[in-house]
Amino acid sequence: SSILSNYAPLANYSMSKDRITVADLMSMSAGYACDDNDDASPGNEDRMQSQTATPDWYEFTLDLPMSSSPGTRATYCSAEINLLGAVIERTTGEWLPDFFYDAFARPMQFGDYGLWLTPPPTYTAYMAGGDLFRPRDFLKFGELFLDGGRWHGKQIVDPRWLSEVAKKHSYVEGGGGDYGWGWHLSTYRIGGRNIQAINAGGNGGQLLYIFPQLDLTVMIAAGNYGDYRVWSRFQNLPAGIIAALKT
Repeated sequence: SSILSNYAPLANYSMSKDRITVADLMSMSAGYACDDNDDASPGNEDRMQSQTATPDWYEFTLDLPMSSSPGTRATYCSAEINLLGAVIERTTGEWLPDFFYDAFARPMQFGDYGLWLTPPPTYTAYMAGGDLFRPRDFLKFGELFLDGGRWHGKQIVDPRWLSEVAKKHSYVEGGGGDYGWGWHLSTYRIGGRNIQAINAGGNGGQLLYIFPQLDLTVMIAAGNYGDYRVWSRFQNLPAGIIAALKT
């Protein structure tokens, strides 16, 4: 991308890298050899975070070899989502923690929170997880969707953007399923109805569900990090909650 031309020349360069768009990164379909569900994948999140040869994780991602053409195949790749942080900093001129505070935390009255910082030289907020929020504050992102991007009457996000975010832009292989721009999309069959859900899921059971049809948000907080067999079952809880509300 021309936005990150400051990182040129790139390793493993191919012309397809020039065609990667911000939308490709947001839908995890940029085409990098990056799959968090494959320990042997060059761009695997754990591999990126544990290596020391390239401490700049943006550079690490940009230098990855390509495994597919941009926009054609999606795999669960945290590195691609994190790379969006470089795009935001380049286009806004703000340090990511300051941008988050100004754009969301302050106007939405967040309590104490913590953003996980990447190592030097970037030393900025990691965009793919590790942050600490009070459940009641993270739930506010769900309320933004339900109220057209407003919080207590103040417009935080353009509603047209939220509409695009919640559209299917890719299908993430390996269990990720339908994916919008940074959000999972799923359907629950409850009481003979198909109920659409927009959701964000974090390793361990940090789960936020938004049900626009029902004007409902559900937040689940758990600490079963790395134990997918346990926390994956929490994804069935929203259906039980909705069924209980309808009785």
